[in-house]
Order: sequence, then structure tokens, then C-alpha cells
Amino acid sequence: TISDLDAAEAARIYAEKASAPGEMKKLYGSFSLENLAIAPDDGAQVKVARISGRDCAARPTKASWMETMQAFAAVEKASPQEQSRVFGAVADVFDSMEVGLVEATGIEIVPPKGKGQGAGRIGRIAYANAAGKPADLRMERFDIATDQGKARIDLIAFTGFSFTSVPALS
Repeated sequence: TISDLDAAEAARIYAEKASAPGEMKKLYGSFSLENLAIAPDDGAQVKVARISGRDCAARPTKASWMETMQAFAAVEKASPQEQSRVFGAVADVFDSMEVGLVEATGIEIVPPKGKGQGAGRIGRIAYANAAGKPADLRMERFDIATDQGKARIDLIAFTGFSFTSVPALS
């Protein structure tokens, strides 16, 4: 589900380039997605019980979001100079978004059948960036198990950072 979607603004930001950073505009109020399952033929299966977010705003970037995603999809085959340009554009996309909260819970990662016994679980991944407060990124209750053993990390957190401070790599 999604509430307060401004589809015209979202399409504009996705497709248009900006000569200079503009003001952030609201794209949607909130969204939620439940019981997501990704099961490629030859890769790990990923299940997410719930993804939700709220208060999303954005602005166009120097290279459009669409161009940036297309370039990122081919970054492995790019020259080192092109890779630097692409990673700078990706940093610009992150800087062009404001999100109050994005949270994913109940994440499970399972290898394809017949490809080992490893499995992973993440209780929660969350990114919060309320106006006037430091950004907070955290991963909670990370468990991994293989036929070799088990490991658990209760919390990994980064607080007080900004994608704005990521230097341009181009």
C-alpha cells in the first residue's frame, strides 16, 4: 500500500536532470509491502516479512535517476574513470532523497536447494532521518548458520552521518 503518492513528481524526478540542486518535494506519505519473496533460479532465496517507510521527499539530480540506475547496472564492465563517475552519481541520488523512516523486518536468506546448508536472518534493518536529527542506520539480530558453525550480531548501528558529506568521485 502507498499513501499520498504524487506520481507526476515521482516520474519527473526519475526522468529529469537538474543543472543545480533544487528543493525537495514530497513524493509520498507512507508505504508498506508485506511477504516479499525473491527466488531466482540459481541464487539465494530472500524473504522479507515487511518493508515500510514514511515521509519521502526527493529532487532531480545532475544525471537523472534513470540514467544513474542504468549506469550502475553496467558498472562492473566500466573503466575505472567511469566507475568513479557512476559512484559519484549514486551518491548524488542518495543525497537527493529525504526519508523519515524506512524499515525492513523478518528478513531470511536461504541458499538454493543442494548448494550448502548456510542460512541467514536479520530481525530488522532501519534507516531514520527525521528533520533536525542525525541520520541513523541499524541492523538488528543478525544470525548466520552454516554446517561449519553459527554467528550472531545483536546490533550494528551508524548514527550522525550524511550522504551529503560523501565526496564526488568524478
